[in-house]
Amino acid sequence: PSLDSLAGLFSADGERHRRWRNADARTESEVVGLDGATQRVGVTNVDRLLLERTRALGGRARGGNREVLEQIWGSYAAVSRTLASDVVGAVQAITATTQEKPNHLRAYGMYDMTFGLANGRVDMNTSCEWILRLLKSDVTSVVYANLPERYYDYHDGSSVGEATAATRAQLDIVARMLGEMKATPSPDRPGRTLYDDTVVVIQ
Repeated sequence: PSLDSLAGLFSADGERHRRWRNADARTESEVVGLDGATQRVGVTNVDRLLLERTRALGGRARGGNREVLEQIWGSYAAVSRTLASDVVGAVQAITATTQEKPNHLRAYGMYDMTFGLANGRVDMNTSCEWILRLLKSDVTSVVYANLPERYYDYHDGSSVGEATAATRAQLDIVARMLGEMKATPSPDRPGRTLYDDTVVVIQ
């Protein structure tokens, strides 16, 4: 992941997003849902047309068809709301890690480890910092990440001890990231932390 790759889809900067220049101009508008309720969403002309068309189809639909159209309308409105914000700017403005690096990590990054100089290195710095940037900026409600890991061949059992130690180190890295989340106030719930408001699944 990189800011440049993110900018290709979500930047509000015309210089970064030339393909859609002038086509992604958004206007804050009142849009009407299938239930008749209104909400303010930043929409393009195409967004507005699709939301109106979906609502028109939903007015004639019944049962399961209407439920599907309601989901489509809600999803499209949510995507439009996200795209209306400068996602790249929001992510870029975030300081991923605010905690001081522990003394025992002074020769390493905050989220990497080396288990023996001859055994290679696992570097999770980029992955962990991206997770933290996305969660702290509150631009999304779900983040899925495939973290780097070490592979071990267990056939003869000789590397089990090394694998156990390295796995513990990797989990320690995850714990550091969770510690940063605990040190970060919730972006929308006063008195709580980012960790309090996040369901973390490790598998």
